[in-house]
Amino acid sequence: MTDWQWGWRFCQKCGNMHWPEAGDGVCQTGGGHRPQGLLFALPFNRPVGAKSERNFYFCRACHSLFQQKAFGGGSDLGRCPEGGQHDRTDSFEFVLTKDRPVNNAQDKWAVCVNCHVLWFGPVNGHCPSATHGHNPGGGNFPIFHINHSTDPDDWIP
Repeated sequence: MTDWQWGWRFCQKCGNMHWPEAGDGVCQTGGGHRPQGLLFALPFNRPVGAKSERNFYFCRACHSLFQQKAFGGGSDLGRCPEGGQHDRTDSFEFVLTKDRPVNNAQDKWAVCVNCHVLWFGPVNGHCPSATHGHNPGGGNFPIFHINHSTDPDDWIP
């Protein structure tokens, strides 16, 4: 059975997906994140399917959602605006649907190839690794929002 963590939000300052339930975190634009819009739910304890990706984590420092990248036996956690790499300590591992339409979801979320955060693609956002904003790594991650139904069974694709 898939479990869900509620309360994820879009930051109107940097465009990242962040979890304000743990506090404001550190926004790349300075200060804390500023939540706006829909409330999102992210799945964890979920099997990885053909149209999904794993290795998404909550960063304890900046409170953004990021994807750990693996390469050649190593891994890259991405750059955190707090300094250094993102910190996934004690985070659930989230598995997100990719490149597939999903009911009750907002699409156009993407992973930045530089800092590895999930951000809302229609806005350029602010990347701690690049002066020009986020750089999409390909793929569209539709993220479930809970403003339509509070029954988790309605969110499973």
